[in-house]
Amino acid sequence: CSELVIRDSNGSIQLLIDCNRAEDSLGFQHSSQLYRYFSVTDARIALLTNGIRYQFFADLDAANRMDKSPFMEIDFLNFNWRLSEEIRKLSKNDFDLGDVINAAGELKYTNRIKRLIVEQFNNPTDDFVTLFASQVYEGRLTQRTKEDFRDIVRRATGQFLNDSLNE
Repeated sequence: CSELVIRDSNGSIQLLIDCNRAEDSLGFQHSSQLYRYFSVTDARIALLTNGIRYQFFADLDAANRMDKSPFMEIDFLNFNWRLSEEIRKLSKNDFDLGDVINAAGELKYTNRIKRLIVEQFNNPTDDFVTLFASQVYEGRLTQRTKEDFRDIVRRATGQFLNDSLNE
């Protein structure tokens, strides 16, 4: 495992990088060392990598404390081209800490919302079912009615997603 530090022209640390072996999986045991380094520097961005997977962290939840989950993950064995613009922001020529931090916040919350949507589509909660059922069903929403609508909402959201992808 090796650590790298990227500094700006004033000598301030901009980015901490922790490199691991390709066969290492990236998990908390690997990020804990980076987490400690992060707290004793002025870095706002950290990168944990095994050369194949890259996890980017920031201090969005609390100043000078690396977030526990990355705001962006890149896997070169399963590359997501939609992240190309975000990766470009991290390049030496285009690096602007403010832009990176803003993008990090948007990516972090966008990814969390997308995961929530997937969870709701696969296993809708009572609140999600009620949101839709209350707008299309004129009767009283009893627990039994919500259970009936749970399958309808699951099928409808699945069909919506499928139709959207096929357009």
